[in-house]
Amino acid sequence: MDAAPRAINSLLLGVTSALGLGSDLSVGRLLRDWPDVVGRETAAAARIESLEDGKLVLITEKAVWNFEITLRRENIKELVNGYFREEKVKEVHVKLRRPNAR
Repeated sequence: MDAAPRAINSLLLGVTSALGLGSDLSVGRLLRDWPDVVGRETAAAARIESLEDGKLVLITEKAVWNFEITLRRENIKELVNGYFREEKVKEVHVKLRRPNAR
């Protein structure tokens, strides 16, 4: 049996909630526009893990990018807040995701 059609906003709410991004649809827009907000190179190196209570958490895969993004936290905060046209981000945290040990 097919599932009933759902409005796109309810789908986005489910996705952003599942990703730990809260129920704010503007976060979904940020995910979509991330490369345009911070630049394609930065967006490829740092993925959004969450944005809750003013704390933006970014994930990097390489130590060199972790260091670079950490140095650019204030700039990223300004870019994101400029995108939202309000202070949604009060702090940026950067985490290095290490490959699974075998």
